[in-house]
Amino acid sequence: MEFQALKKPDQINEQAYIFDFVLFHFFQTIPTHFLVITINFSHTMQAK
Repeated sequence: MEFQALKKPDQINEQAYIFDFVLFHFFQTIPTHFLVITINFSHTMQAK
């Protein structure tokens, strides 16, 4: 599983970087099925 925002902080704004950083740690404590749903939502928001 890759987090593009964590790898390319220069290509996104600071808020999005922090948001993904928080999600990255939050993901470690939640069920996988919820994780996938949240990632899909996150990617959709980033695409806009």
